[in-house]
Amino acid sequence: MAQDQRTQTTELPSELLPFVWHYVKPKKWQLFGYTIVAISWALEFSLGPYLMKVLIDTIVKYSANAELMLKAILIPAALYISKPLLSNFSDRLYQYINLNFYPAIKSAIGLDAFTYLLHHSPAFFENTFTGSLTKKIFDLGAVELLLSTALEWFYFRLFSILVASVTLFTVVHPIFGVILLLYAGLFIFFSYLASKKAEIFSREYSEAGAKVGGTISDSIANIINTKL
Repeated sequence: MAQDQRTQTTELPSELLPFVWHYVKPKKWQLFGYTIVAISWALEFSLGPYLMKVLIDTIVKYSANAELMLKAILIPAALYISKPLLSNFSDRLYQYINLNFYPAIKSAIGLDAFTYLLHHSPAFFENTFTGSLTKKIFDLGAVELLLSTALEWFYFRLFSILVASVTLFTVVHPIFGVILLLYAGLFIFFSYLASKKAEIFSREYSEAGAKVGGTISDSIANIINTKL
């Protein structure tokens, strides 16, 4: 039994990021799809204002010649009109990927955690709250929140920042693109420092929650003994 427990321990990383990456790494097509969605959203974010600028500048430039104006605005207008189609496509693709990504990861993590738990010794179960163990297994579902936060609030916005910086650098003025990149870099850096401090409190909160939840669960499960 001890040998099986060691096998389970060596197969799964003990650190958070390697642990999550262990389950995300096989989802190569889904990760590629998220990249397509991120690029699509980033282009939509910066392309709309830029195309509007091109349309206005073109109309002003060729205002005296309607024929040349129509020819000049044909492509920008078509791209601007197709924006909702791009948005709809990326949204549908995003939802489709989610349905194939999160449930599979949650299922795999839950199965591995339960299998790992079953390989512990009888003494471990005698000295540990059953409710606490159950709560910890269900708390692993928070990996979905972690992944969605990393994807939607960091990965997608990273592409938006890069595209917006390039747009500002090339279309408006280079200084604006540099300022946006510097601001984003400093914001991410200080957010990382703050998160390291919050991680300590988050771990303590999780452990305390598991203990309280386990006590309540075991008290209810053994209500007769509790009343006696």
